[in-house]
Formats: sequence, C-alpha cells, structure tokens
Amino acid sequence: MGNRKFRFLSLLLLLMLLCTNITACNKASSAKSGNLAAESIDDTIESSDDESLEEISSDESTEASTGESSEDTSASQEETSVTTLEDGTTVITTSSGQQVTIKEETSAASTDSSSSLQVAKSAVSGVSQESDNSSLLESVSDSSSTSVELHTFSAITASEYSAAQSIVNSIISSSMSEYTKVKTIHDYLIDSITYPSTIDTSNRSLFTCTGALINKVAVCQGYADAFSLLCYLAGVQAEIVSGPANNGSSVIGHAWNQVRIDGTWYNIDCTWDAPFVSSTEQIKIYDYFLVTDATISADHTINASAAAGYLAAKHSCTDSRYEANNANLTDDALYSYYSTADYGSYAKTVVTSTSEAVSAAQSYKNSATSPYIIAYKNSSFYTSSSELEAAVESIVSEILKNVYNTSGSVSVSYTYFNLPSKYILIIIN
Repeated sequence: MGNRKFRFLSLLLLLMLLCTNITACNKASSAKSGNLAAESIDDTIESSDDESLEEISSDESTEASTGESSEDTSASQEETSVTTLEDGTTVITTSSGQQVTIKEETSAASTDSSSSLQVAKSAVSGVSQESDNSSLLESVSDSSSTSVELHTFSAITASEYSAAQSIVNSIISSSMSEYTKVKTIHDYLIDSITYPSTIDTSNRSLFTCTGALINKVAVCQGYADAFSLLCYLAGVQAEIVSGPANNGSSVIGHAWNQVRIDGTWYNIDCTWDAPFVSSTEQIKIYDYFLVTDATISADHTINASAAAGYLAAKHSCTDSRYEANNANLTDDALYSYYSTADYGSYAKTVVTSTSEAVSAAQSYKNSATSPYIIAYKNSSFYTSSSELEAAVESIVSEILKNVYNTSGSVSVSYTYFNLPSKYILIIIN
C-alpha cells in the first residue's frame, strides 16, 4: 500500500514538473513571436524617416527580447496590421490602436506588387533635371499581351495617377481599338488643356501632369507626360521625345510623343494640334496626329543631341496609313468648332448631296425656324474659291427651284472654312 502511494506521489510530481516546462516553453515561444513581429515592422519602415514608427518598433522589440513582461502581458503581445490604400498610402496599425501613416507623393498605388515598373525620366532643354526619385507603378498589358511601360519626363505623383485613372475610366472602354484609344486621348487633352499665354518657369506644375490633368493648364512637357500616362493606363505604349522645333517664328525647345498602335510606331504632338485662333482660344486639328518621321521632321528635330539636354526619338515611324486621313479629321473638327462658335444658336443640318440639301431647305421652310444652316459636306476638298462658288451656285439654284418655286437670281449668304475644306455653310434667313 505504501509503495503504491509513493508511486502515485512520484507520478504527480513528474506531471507538475512537466507542466512547468511546458509553461516556460510557451513563454519563450511568445517572446520569439514578439521579436518576429517587431522585425516585421522594422522591415516595413526600413526606408521611412518616421521617428514615431521607429519608436513603436523599438519598444516592442525590447519588451519581447527581455521577457520582463508578465504572463498576462505576453498573452496580449501587440500584433500589427499593414494596409495599403487605393491612393498608395500605407497605414500600420497596432492592436493598442497606434497608427502610423506613410504616404510618398512620388509613388502611385500598385495593384500588382509582383510586377512594378520604374518610371523613366529625362530633361527637356531649359527645364532643370529633378533628382532621380522615380516612382513605381504597376505594369499593364495591351490587347496583344505586350507589356506596356510608362515613360515620363517627371515622376508621377499619387494625385496625378489618381486623376489620370479617373479620366481613363470615363473616356476609354476595353472594347476600343488602340487607334480609337489614342484618338480619344489626343482629343481629350486638346479639348481640356489650355496652353498658357505667358510661361512662368517657376510654376513647375505647368511642366507636369498636375498642370495638364488637374489644373488643366500646361506647356508641351505637361501635354507629353499626360499623353504618356493616359496611354499607359489605357494599355497603349507611348514614348516621350524632345528636341528643337520651329514654330514659324523661332526655334524653341519642345516635347512630344511617339505611340505604338497595333505594333507600329507613329509620331504625335498634342500641343501643336491645339493651335490658337485668337490670343485665348484654341482649336483642335490633326496636323501632327500619327504622322511619319518625314512629316514631323519638317519642323521637329526628332534625333536631337542628348548632350544638349534632349531626348531623341527611339523608333522609326514610316507608316502613313492614318496620316492620309488627317485632313478629313481636321476638316470635321473645324466645322464642329466654327459652326458652334459662330452659329451656335442656328438650326443646322449636315447633308452630303444636293437632294439632301433641298429636303433640308424644305424642312426649314415648313418649320419657319430662323436662321437656318445647311452644312453641305462634299466628297472631296474644295481647293479654290472659284470651285467653291460654283458648288454653292449649283446647290442654291436647286433649292430655289424646288422649294421656293423660282429660278430667279437670289442673293445667298454662305461661308466656308480655311481651304482646302469640304464644308459649305449655306445660311438661310
């Protein structure tokens, strides 16, 4: 009986010792876990200058490594969570509620941390080179699964990236062809940005996407960066170019782009496709839209010396398939601008044949809407005033004969856009 009692007590003592060892192991494990948590925070902020975050990390590491906290404190060892917001802001939160926010304005949020992209930078003549703190942005792919890289003169900030993404979401759809995406971006920039009448070189926003996409006032470098960024977000590859350009009165430092459509490269200059028609008004044309090297070299130096601070063109552009249609695009744009600016309150009908012109005139007579414009769009350009006047006389005579039942000579008001043009505006009062 005594031996059995002794064996029972021995077994009980052994179990107590075993439990004590398990508790000690648990405490050691908690301390090790605390060290790992502290190291994780340190890794997260290794490149940060935020002193408050370093203090949090240091306190947690000291507490975990010394093991001076009580058993209850070990059980409630602080955990940390790291959250990346849509705008690129990183928020580190501890279980005690302490928060540290890291927001680097020269970085844009990446939706794919496994494929980031460094922004290429270079200088335009006359503009100082900024320090090389290039941003990281996610890589995207176009419809042919070809990687699309972002190239800009200035590092893209989070606010610029957000503004660009909002614009692309509103004007670009995935069903668009690459050509349509590029034309849509070209037209958006021309219609929305104003080139400053005087350039204040101390206003750096004029040279960046902030000026082009947020403030809506920019010079050529802002146009070029904005075009490149919007194309990147739309899945189209664009490059930046700079060099001397002759604006007709002087040779100046200038910036523009090259863009790849369906595997072929083209030159494009959004800034010079937005010429002034007065000291304040700009219009939209297509003189530099998807043009060849031969065309743009007439007034742009595409292979300027890098030693002079310029960025030479990277690609040869020889395909003229789109350039051949630029006159039509310009003509349509001019009609749209002038008919709205000069005759915005007029009722207008666009026709492409004499019979359609007669029908439009009959509708005007029946409705008595006044004044009224018949916009006649010819199948080819009128290249001389005599050709234009002969066309007007032919159309008007048919209108008089079939609508007003007269063959007499009647004075008719008409106008046209800068020749060559396809449009005639026949104004009926």
